[in-house]
Amino acid sequence: MTVTDVCEELTGTWPASPTSVGSVRQQARCWLRELGLDELEDACLLVVSELATNAVVHAGTGFRICLTRLCDGLLLLVNDGSTDLPGPGVAPQDGAVSGRGMFLVETLCEGWGVVRDGEGGKATWALLADPVPGALPRW
Repeated sequence: MTVTDVCEELTGTWPASPTSVGSVRQQARCWLRELGLDELEDACLLVVSELATNAVVHAGTGFRICLTRLCDGLLLLVNDGSTDLPGPGVAPQDGAVSGRGMFLVETLCEGWGVVRDGEGGKATWALLADPVPGALPRW
């Protein structure tokens, strides 16, 4: 990605608390509406919630979120302090009460992955593509 591909960005840091997930979701919702990205709101909020929840529940550390508006979609990045990598998104078993998260991320996103961040943690990323090419507002 080049610098000209980036239009807008939302970043923030939150503690490892379940209430942080709702805060992240609310800030992301406001940001998406300010940019007129209604087409991506539902998917983005679900993916942001899942990645933030994973940071709180599985990493047990504070986390940083960066949402970057690209000219053809959104890049979501969550950094946490754990080196444990999430597994592939697999369909949950019938009756399971958890285990749907990365399956949903994989289903909703153009792609996702995880890299070690060089500071003893990891960065999980997800790419949401413009659902209707050319439908998102352009600058």
